[in-house]
Amino acid sequence: MRFFMSRFRRVAPAAVLTAAVVSALFASPAATARTAAAQDAAQDAAQDAARGAVRKTAQDAATPEQLDRWIADLNADQFLTREAAVRKLIAAGEPAVDRLKAEIPKGSLEMVLRGVHVLRELALSEELDAESSAVSALEQLAAPRLTAAAQRAQGALSGLSDIRQTRASEELQRLGARIGSSQLMLGFQIIEDVTEIDIGERFTGTERDLRRLRWLAGVKRVKFTGPRVTDQWLETVSVMPHITSLQLKKTNVTAEGLKVLTGLERLQAISLMYVALDDAVVPKLAARGSLATIKLYGTKISREGEAELKTRLPAAKIDYRQGGFLGVNCQPHTIGCEVSLVQSKSAAEQAELSAGDVIVKYGEHRVESFDSLTVFISENRPGDKVDLLVCRQPMARESSYIQPAGKPWGVVVKPHAIGCEVVSVEANSPGSALEFRPGDVITHYGDRRTLDPKALDEALKAANAGEEVNVQFTRRPQMMIRTVTLGEWE
Repeated sequence: MRFFMSRFRRVAPAAVLTAAVVSALFASPAATARTAAAQDAAQDAAQDAARGAVRKTAQDAATPEQLDRWIADLNADQFLTREAAVRKLIAAGEPAVDRLKAEIPKGSLEMVLRGVHVLRELALSEELDAESSAVSALEQLAAPRLTAAAQRAQGALSGLSDIRQTRASEELQRLGARIGSSQLMLGFQIIEDVTEIDIGERFTGTERDLRRLRWLAGVKRVKFTGPRVTDQWLETVSVMPHITSLQLKKTNVTAEGLKVLTGLERLQAISLMYVALDDAVVPKLAARGSLATIKLYGTKISREGEAELKTRLPAAKIDYRQGGFLGVNCQPHTIGCEVSLVQSKSAAEQAELSAGDVIVKYGEHRVESFDSLTVFISENRPGDKVDLLVCRQPMARESSYIQPAGKPWGVVVKPHAIGCEVVSVEANSPGSALEFRPGDVITHYGDRRTLDPKALDEALKAANAGEEVNVQFTRRPQMMIRTVTLGEWE
């Protein structure tokens, strides 16, 4: 879904219809649409003011009989009468739409041109009801494709899309929505592709304002955040058939509101975060067979509900968590999970974790990898406090020696949180070749993890005499406990 970055000028107002109608008599529908879209902005602004004054009077006074008379006047002999009828019908707004839709196919070419122009003006109206009705009327008129009315309606619609996309994007951003887009160079023009829209807690608009989403139908990713988001708000995405990803965070959407998913045939991913949705949503999610990824963070869905989803959508990746967030990226380390990145303003940053630290234990659980850490975190909710056992930027070492035959190793050790701490080394013993120092912690002997002296003793006995053995140890590790208060996922 694309629109030009430069601001579109608004279409020709009713008072300058004369030139538009004359040229339209000899132009193709597409050319007519382009001509109308290129009118001078200053002239348009002046006519907008006049149109607003006329609209109020016409809406206050318009009766069915008046609407019928103005429509008939579109084909009047006098030019000024025809011009006045156009202005009054535009000012009348939505009440004029149905009557125009019924009369345009039966009228002369003059009525067709002027009637379609009225509908196009209303389709560009800031009044959402008039806009929606006029677009629907043009779409219905365009359906037959072979009539003069259909051709003119098709031309009007072809010019509407880009203009409405630009206006809808600008207005939603003004109301606080965040728009994500990509850019494409087409000749000498920069085309902007709107790909994402985020309706967050800064959004000051209403459900009526979200009806503008229909003009951003090509958007692929939509996010809704905040308690103002209800089933009615979510219903507005039903006119966005290209959505592939939908996120709902801290909303008041109900299980019934998720029935909108059935119409989103391209939806591949959905995230439900910190919402009071329970197992009643499982059938709604399962009915959207295109889903490949489902994130359930901090919901009221039970483990049984998760299991049912996995059964009904066996190909989908279902990520079920209580919603706690630590805020680190990790890479493998011999003694745990080494922090490679600490996210700004996260629980990890507040606990003063740093890149290079190694998380050894999460609560009472020993951390063997980032995957295991993720599993442990997933069982906690935001606000939960957890103690982390951390080794601060350890200096990992590796040495090797020949396994002695029938001779004491000569290294005395004691238990340590990450392995076996060296207490002393007998001079000239086989172990002295490894250059241990008191305070070093042995973590691996050969391919065995030495979490305690018993495990080390078993590793020594399992090694063959005369075999070269690699021993991994950490030089005087600095251990600390960090208490973290888990946060939320963004």
